[in-house]
Amino acid sequence: MVDRGALTKAPVSPRIPKLCGRVVFQPWFDAVAVRVVTRGYFPASRGWAAAWAADGDPERFRQEAGAELPDLAARRVVARIAKSSKAYEAEAASWEAVLFGPSPPSPDQLIGAEHARNYAAFRFMRGRFAFLPWLRRLPPVRWTITPPEEVEARHGNRLTTPEAAYPPPAQPQIDTSHAIDANGRRTYWTRFPSPALGDTAWAKVIEPVGVATISPSA
Repeated sequence: MVDRGALTKAPVSPRIPKLCGRVVFQPWFDAVAVRVVTRGYFPASRGWAAAWAADGDPERFRQEAGAELPDLAARRVVARIAKSSKAYEAEAASWEAVLFGPSPPSPDQLIGAEHARNYAAFRFMRGRFAFLPWLRRLPPVRWTITPPEEVEARHGNRLTTPEAAYPPPAQPQIDTSHAIDANGRRTYWTRFPSPALGDTAWAKVIEPVGVATISPSA
């Protein structure tokens, strides 16, 4: 039996926001936060993303990361990220099959699939910690700047007919998942092909049970 209450958050004490405001949200916080993000989170994320793209290949990791790490360490961390990414992708595929399957699954199946996907995602994202020893070696950002002539070639015609520069996309087909009802709330997901990037756009919807709703639309 899966604990449905685990999908909901415990109410936050009103004292916590006041405490954060008095202790954390002060002028010094911005300087510290920017330093942590740019010199810690960004390089760790760059290494993690490069390892994900490398798919277990240390040499491709070096090319993607734009940095040289010790060979043995690079092989270990790339293999670790590849393993956790495949575990997440497997759980995500199982989750999608359950949530968007033709037959309505049981509540325990729905909640179990959601918990398994969240746990796999947490383990996958946690892989950033593996790059903490090499923060000074990893670049915080991988720049990909399009030259002006390429921008002109692709978008220059928009200047001649600005009224037609950004036409609205066609209404896509929206798929809605089976819903999870727990503690007076209904949780479900919608998906549709992204007209801009060509991948899948997702939306997580949480609404109160027993209240009239409007069908999802783009």
